[in-house]
Amino acid sequence: MSKMRIVFTRIVSMIMLICSLPMMWWCLNLIDNAALEYTYGGAGCFAAAMLYIFSIVTAIAGLRCARKSCRYNWCRTFGYIQLIVGVLLLLPLQFYVAITTPPLVLLTALYLFCVGWRGKWTVSEV
Repeated sequence: MSKMRIVFTRIVSMIMLICSLPMMWWCLNLIDNAALEYTYGGAGCFAAAMLYIFSIVTAIAGLRCARKSCRYNWCRTFGYIQLIVGVLLLLPLQFYVAITTPPLVLLTALYLFCVGWRGKWTVSEV
């Protein structure tokens, strides 16, 4: 793993860690407004807040495993779970997806780019 990729992984993980708490509080504050306008809007905002909590776990995994390439499978798994749940939140969030999830999707895509989209196998591992 190149030194530049390790530095970039730490930077993206720190940004994700710093952004997740304010975004979580903002999603929790949107629950009342979203519940009035859409049927599942409040539940979607609550799920988005919980996804931001999960992004804290993902960011900590990225910071902890930045130098250990053998541990990137865990980081990739957390990143994929986060991305899949973010896509699944499109339906309950409806309009609010445009204002609550762009930072999460952008940082998750950068995070997955840093840790690698898939594991690279060598002949000795097969």
